[in-house]
Amino acid sequence: MEFSKIFTENKGTYEEIANQTGVPPELIAAIHYRESGCNFETYLHNGQSLGKPTTIVPKGRIFNDFTEAAIDALNSEQKNKGISLSEEDSIEMMMLFAELYNGTGYTDYRNTASPYVYSGTDVYISGKYASDGEYDPELVDKQPRIYLLVISLGKEVSDEKE
Repeated sequence: MEFSKIFTENKGTYEEIANQTGVPPELIAAIHYRESGCNFETYLHNGQSLGKPTTIVPKGRIFNDFTEAAIDALNSEQKNKGISLSEEDSIEMMMLFAELYNGTGYTDYRNTASPYVYSGTDVYISGKYASDGEYDPELVDKQPRIYLLVISLGKEVSDEKE
């Protein structure tokens, strides 16, 4: 199913989560799509199935409701990373949040753009963690990327001058 259609059909849920977290609904939907193809039976935290304790980062979370789990994931990330978003934030701030949400291993250890955020753009060419701690410089990420998903929903790219 097309991402924009999924977003439109579930906009109320994403807005409810946005109201509790400050994270724009477009970014929530993009993270949800990236983590699980917008499966509402999974954790936004990591795409694992709801109703069972998570076994990957963050380990030990348990929720039965997607909205409650998503609020926990987003609020925990904002608190842990010391960043807060709002509906008015720029696309650049949203991408920073997305990278922090997924982890900064690409920029910290590989000096490369995060495919989680930028695959499919001219910023990213190759290199991907195949699993936690297992980096393959030749692997190309084919999953939907946060940046292109968000702008597909009409979020404007700012034109800041330096």
